[in-house]
Order: sequence, then C-alpha cells, then structure tokens
Amino acid sequence: MNKVKCLAANILAATSLAFAIEAIASPPILAQMAQIVGLGAATCKQFTADIESEPLIQRDYLAWAQGFMSGIILGRPAGAIPT
Repeated sequence: MNKVKCLAANILAATSLAFAIEAIASPPILAQMAQIVGLGAATCKQFTADIESEPLIQRDYLAWAQGFMSGIILGRPAGAIPT
C-alpha cells in the first residue's frame, strides 16, 4: 500500500511540474481582432449604391456573405452546430 501512495504522489508531482513548465514556457494567448475586408467591409449605404448602379454586383456580395458564414461555421467546435 505504501508503494501505491508513493507512486501516486510522484505522478501528482510530475503532472504539477509539467503544468507549471507549460504555463511558464507558453506565450500568453492574446485576443485577436478580426479585420473584415472586401465587399463585407462596405457600409449599408455603399451596398445600396453599388447594387443600384450595378445590379449584378449583388451576386458578389452574396458570395462574400456565404464565404464569411462558412468560415464562422468551420470555426466552431465539433458538435456546436446541430445537423
């Protein structure tokens, strides 16, 4: 029984040491701001002006939006979105 307690204590100590080293050695995780570019960065006013002057550009806006939404879905953890 004494050997089991000693082994458990050694495993606990080794695990604690590993976590401590990881915490010290890893760089801090900083929040990242997303920069939206392309057609998705247009204002509603710009969108309205664009589709009034060139109706076919509405397809480009739709394609951008579909890609953006696909990126959001792909960034979710498995099982987060019901199928």
